[in-house]
Amino acid sequence: KEKPMKFALINLRHPYGKSQVYFNASLASVAAMLLVMGHSVEYLDFNLDNPDDPRLMNADVIGISLIGAPYIPSALALAKHLKDSGKPILMGGQVIENLSEGQFEKIFAGTDARQIRNNSDLANFLECNSTKIPNPYQLSLRAIWETLTPERRRTYISHEMPLVVGQGCAFQCAFCAARKREREVHVSTDSFEDGLRYLANEAKQAGVRQLNFYASSLDFFQNPEKITEYLEVLAQVQEETGIRIKVRCLSCMQSFLRASEKITNFGPLLKRAGLWCIGFGADGTDLSVWKAQKKFQNKPHEVQECLDLCKEIDIHAEILLVIGFPEDTVGTLAKTLWSGLHFTTKWRGTTLRPYLAKPFVPGNDQWKTAEEVEQFVNNPQLFYNLDFASIGSKLTHPRTWHRWASNAAYITLIGVFTPFGRCDTSPLLPQGNPGLYGRLARLVNRLMPFDR
Repeated sequence: KEKPMKFALINLRHPYGKSQVYFNASLASVAAMLLVMGHSVEYLDFNLDNPDDPRLMNADVIGISLIGAPYIPSALALAKHLKDSGKPILMGGQVIENLSEGQFEKIFAGTDARQIRNNSDLANFLECNSTKIPNPYQLSLRAIWETLTPERRRTYISHEMPLVVGQGCAFQCAFCAARKREREVHVSTDSFEDGLRYLANEAKQAGVRQLNFYASSLDFFQNPEKITEYLEVLAQVQEETGIRIKVRCLSCMQSFLRASEKITNFGPLLKRAGLWCIGFGADGTDLSVWKAQKKFQNKPHEVQECLDLCKEIDIHAEILLVIGFPEDTVGTLAKTLWSGLHFTTKWRGTTLRPYLAKPFVPGNDQWKTAEEVEQFVNNPQLFYNLDFASIGSKLTHPRTWHRWASNAAYITLIGVFTPFGRCDTSPLLPQGNPGLYGRLARLVNRLMPFDR
């Protein structure tokens, strides 16, 4: 049996200099795996804990999970800070998985950081056979919740938390950096129920009356039969514990419409389960842009059908509008603005969530071929430019007219609809550059509300 080790797993602070309370589910999954293997785990959150916490220095190994590209600068700074500790630093998370070995080594040169892309990499570090790494989709996150203090548990359950149901998407949107073109893997229903019941009972003891969740799946209704099991569990836990549960999720439009036909008592079941909000990826609303971005699953009439169905069953609808693709023109951007007005006036409960496309991010179609990628690898501070909430820069939108038009459309969507409560996005400035602009960008981004 391998020698047990002490792991300190770190949830990095929000990348824009402010603290956000949000439980890191990918880090928790790793923690659950390590606990099953007999290792000890301390879950540290730099949004709440001091970076000089003694638990960090008492650990044998330090693990860090990055949620997205804007976390790379702070991960690098921490790795440099811990260089003299002599402790191995394991880096994981979606953005790390999608860096090539050479890119990772160049970004984290001069540190003790090690790239963990999959279970095989973790097994190599632990010097064990990869078959000994537990399947995280078969494990309840209850184990890591129980390692936290009651005060810390109450802090997390008082805020929105991830609801881990699955990972992977069958579609192939070119701009998306998540796992795609693959069959979705689901958490076992027993593990899902065990973790949910634990949180509901903890909420009851802590005097918290409501649990808020954001489902992990990119396409919540992709597998109607499986998702029905989760919806039933959500409904039963609410009814049996008296704790109200509210869930929001993402869904492809055709998946939602298909599920409404396959799931018995669709509307009533969603209400019983506490599902109150669904985000649909309209992303530009123009057929030519959809085709260029491989969003072959989108059909114009389905947007309206989804909004009609949400109105009928009393579910709040959000329209995700990723715009500013290389294929966008003044005409397609204008069409998106008009569509946003149409969505929010005809379906008055609908809100918009606009974002600005980034042509290359670790994991999407262009990351392996774009010439600009080398600039980011050589200067990791530039990874802030890849935030989808950030306005376009010369690096991400090199054509002047296209950059100005895309930024204008993006800011217009936010500026016009936010005052009326119809937009949930806060724009960010590309930061990371030195000088006066860099200081101004950091200040503006620190003051911006958190993105939903």
